[in-house]
Amino acid sequence: MRLVIPLIFSLASTAWGQTTLHLEGPDNAHPVELKQAAKALHKRCLDYGYEGVVSKLIYRGKERIIQVSCRTGLTSEMKDSIIRLASVAGNDLCFRQKYEISNAEKEQFKPGESAPKGTMWYPYMGEEGTPKDRFELYYKIEIGGLSDFNFSKIERGTISTEFFKDSRPFIRLSYPLSTRLKKYLSNQKGDSLTFFIDGMIPGKEWDLQFDGGQIHYWYCTKKSDTHSDCKKNDHPYYRKAYWFFSFDPKHLGPIVKNPMPFRLTPPE
Repeated sequence: MRLVIPLIFSLASTAWGQTTLHLEGPDNAHPVELKQAAKALHKRCLDYGYEGVVSKLIYRGKERIIQVSCRTGLTSEMKDSIIRLASVAGNDLCFRQKYEISNAEKEQFKPGESAPKGTMWYPYMGEEGTPKDRFELYYKIEIGGLSDFNFSKIERGTISTEFFKDSRPFIRLSYPLSTRLKKYLSNQKGDSLTFFIDGMIPGKEWDLQFDGGQIHYWYCTKKSDTHSDCKKNDHPYYRKAYWFFSFDPKHLGPIVKNPMPFRLTPPE
């Protein structure tokens, strides 16, 4: 029995460990903020499409941990997605314009270190191999804010521009932001902007695209319609709207709809 009981206990502990996921916030995080983060993560999981997932604040000695569990258990794929959903606070959204660095400036300013006046080296989300891969140089000016991105109203249509010709989910940017974008880009040499989340640049896996073209666009809800059809005023699905932001809503939608006070990460 002395050998059997520890074995059973070990198996039970292992099984339980596979059905839960532990995440941490900052060391100085207040319990109220941790509870808010746990609640937001729960909503993110629901919006992502999971059923029966629960996240709550637990105390383990002096440590405060966000424990995520599911009535059916957590598969390794689920854990990876939940970690990604928790990896971004999602409470700071904006656009920034990339800075075109000259050859002389490349000799003077190195990635992640000092930068030309009015600019800053911004990191990509996740880990990259070298500082050259981790950072990009952008102007510090923020264009837009959290209130300009209404991810609660996600639409899908065939965008009638040269940039998009396929059916993708998108959101309309607020009119004030659309107006500001048009005014800002009219005074700049380049016309491309990058979407930032929490001061970081989303990697390619987030599949984010922004159309910096005309302030108005047309789109149709039927794939059989041509772009010229969409632009006709008498077309039943003719619409005139503001600039749009197209994206893969799988992770980004749940994150920005449910912002957290801070990001959560697995214990080291």
